[in-house]
Amino acid sequence: MRPSIHILYIFMLAALVAAGCKSPKSTGNTRKAPAGSGGPLFANEADKMRFDALFFEGNKDKQLGRYEEAAQNFEQCLKITQKVADVYYQLYLCYMQTRKPGVLPYLDKAIELSPKNVWYLEEKALLLKSFRKNADAAAIFIQLIELSPETADHYDNAAEQLVLASKPLDAIAILDKMEARFGLSEEVVRKKEDLYLYMNKPEKAIEEVQKLVNSVPGNTDYLGMLAELYVVIGKKDKALEYYNKILAIEPENGRAHFGLANIYRQEGDSANVINELKLAFKDKEVSLKDKIDVILSMAPLGDNNLEYRKQVFELAEIAVEKHPDQPQSHAIYADLLFGDKQYVKAAEQYKITLTLDNNNFKVWQQLLACYEEAGDYKNLHDESDKALELFPNRVVLYYYNANASYQQKNYKKAASTAQAGIDLGIGDNFVNMGLYTIAGDAYYKLQEYLLCYASLESALAIDGNNAYVLNNYAYYLSQQEQQLEKALSMAKKAVELKPNEAAYLDTYGWVLYKSSLYEEALTYIEKALALSPTDGDILEHLGDVYYQLGNKDKAVEYWRKAKQSGNPSAQLDKKINEGKLSD
Repeated sequence: MRPSIHILYIFMLAALVAAGCKSPKSTGNTRKAPAGSGGPLFANEADKMRFDALFFEGNKDKQLGRYEEAAQNFEQCLKITQKVADVYYQLYLCYMQTRKPGVLPYLDKAIELSPKNVWYLEEKALLLKSFRKNADAAAIFIQLIELSPETADHYDNAAEQLVLASKPLDAIAILDKMEARFGLSEEVVRKKEDLYLYMNKPEKAIEEVQKLVNSVPGNTDYLGMLAELYVVIGKKDKALEYYNKILAIEPENGRAHFGLANIYRQEGDSANVINELKLAFKDKEVSLKDKIDVILSMAPLGDNNLEYRKQVFELAEIAVEKHPDQPQSHAIYADLLFGDKQYVKAAEQYKITLTLDNNNFKVWQQLLACYEEAGDYKNLHDESDKALELFPNRVVLYYYNANASYQQKNYKKAASTAQAGIDLGIGDNFVNMGLYTIAGDAYYKLQEYLLCYASLESALAIDGNNAYVLNNYAYYLSQQEQQLEKALSMAKKAVELKPNEAAYLDTYGWVLYKSSLYEEALTYIEKALALSPTDGDILEHLGDVYYQLGNKDKAVEYWRKAKQSGNPSAQLDKKINEGKLSD
């Protein structure tokens, strides 16, 4: 929505106050009548003295921020004489501060009384500019050029407003005046170049840039401008000519290599594109931002092309080599490695990034994600501890830290950290789901069963179709032989959601076993074993089922297989030695 005029007044306030605080130039000696005023300013000396006192008090109040009191003094000045421009201008400034509507007439009156006062005209022009009355603003800026020809901003503003008023030729005329006054400059040439291109006059644009080239023969920046212009207008042969001129002077000029890469890209010559980009990347004078922009634009194209992806990685490596002290170079390379699932290498680059700038939360998050994906729970724990010191209100860090503690079997810390994250109350559903799940698992290990069940209930309240939580909750209940009907329902749902997950099939079979439904239990645990034939827990569970079905030989056979798989179950040896289930 376009801001209202009233709001735009407020936007201009800071500049106006600054002008007022500096005691802006008045129209001249207030004791002399302006031209055409029809007589002296004051009827007598007493009026003059009273005016001076009021004007002084008004300025003092204004500078102290007492705008209403200041305005009252200036209004009293008007009762003595209406011929002093500064009074109207000061009233305008005060009423702008107090947000009084309809204050423009005060500024207009100041200009009427002092039509060549640069301060007043600048104020009016800037207001018109803010109101998007571009043609009117341009007219005043042009007037200001005549009054103050050494002020470059007036030329810039006039040209800008003429462009916005759809008068590009008039804008060029102003820029020509500016160039005549201040001399040839790249900034002005670029503006005229853009305007001529906008008007579809490429030859005139070339003439402008050629002036720069002629002014400093051999200047590679100006040669580059001309080459880029030839690319824009489709004259690639001329562009190549000028890029080669640059490289003859500076063989390692990155901008020229970038330009050549762009031409080769348009021609579909991907091999030369990559070669030129590599040369461009080796130039330290080319900004890292430009290099990162290239990498970001190219990276998606490597998703289905291994050779292309390799080239993108090489570019990122060059960027790191040439800009080793800039965290962004390491971060972009790390992002590529992470996307390629090279988590260990990605972590190394993220770590370097953080040594250069440890306040980037996103980099911390990516580093921790690398450790989690790589299963490096020690580093995940240690680095998430550091991150939490810097960002204690980032809930996801509690998740990473709690998960690392759980995986390291530090269940007490896992539970307390997860609960601390939950208690912040600012996590999204995804993170809170993870925190409740870790808390539930940790509480179970700590034999805090009521807290375990409460945490998993909270997790399911967020996502009732989370197969992992359904499976674990069902298993925990079955182990405690509590709420077996509920456990059966959850275990069955987990299997329906993930029918080819061995652990879920085994849990469902085990809950059936605990419910004395041995034939059904056998079916599901055998399905689990088919998917994971060396899983010690599944093998032991299958032995238990066979025992309950009266097949002791099969039971012992599977118990032995469970032991061979490395299952450390405390009861397993006793089952094998006694040939029966332990009491």
